[in-house]
Amino acid sequence: MTDGPSADGNRGPALVGLLGILGGVMLAALILDGIFQPSPTPLNVLAAYRTHTAVYFAALILSVAFAGFGIPFVAGLGRVLASQSRTVAPGATLLAAFGIAVLMLSNLLSVGALWVITGFDPGPAYQASATYEAAFWSGMSLVFNTAGYMLFGAGLFLFGWLAWKSDEVPRWLSRAAVLGGIVGIATPIDDAVAGPLLLDVVFILWCFVIGARWLRGGLRADHVGAGA
Repeated sequence: MTDGPSADGNRGPALVGLLGILGGVMLAALILDGIFQPSPTPLNVLAAYRTHTAVYFAALILSVAFAGFGIPFVAGLGRVLASQSRTVAPGATLLAAFGIAVLMLSNLLSVGALWVITGFDPGPAYQASATYEAAFWSGMSLVFNTAGYMLFGAGLFLFGWLAWKSDEVPRWLSRAAVLGGIVGIATPIDDAVAGPLLLDVVFILWCFVIGARWLRGGLRADHVGAGA
């Protein structure tokens, strides 16, 4: 059963596919931006921001763009994979979407706080407080990142499980999602870089492979309405 006229049904998958590809591009650019970000000690966070302001702001913009493209993409995944389970698919969508939102909020709060802190007159009396505040928000961003990747990983794990026997997702890609999801859930005990990076790469593959298939019209319109 479709949600509307066939023309709208054909445009819907293509649009979601395009959003997925754009989301994958934004996430890949975010990873590249992270290479140029410094790894300061807590007491040097403010100094690092002042010397790499453009890099920090690029991360903020890219994370917002990734959320804007990635969340509609996972919503599309949830509707398609609802044919496998009407109970699990909405949960996978919520977990993945909320995880992406938390990761975006992490950059929004940390970079935003640094921008506000540097907007004040850094006099001698203020400098110590500014250094502490910068260290605090840097630490909070790690907490948000950990929670975000755990939620994101849980959602991707469920998507991989749902897609295991789906015709819309290649078997190797569903296996990669299960592995990436497990790594994401285990973020607190994973390596601080390797775990999230693996999850990011797996999701980029989903964005490009599934997004390209939908963009080419490889997803039938009746599948888009499967979760209705």
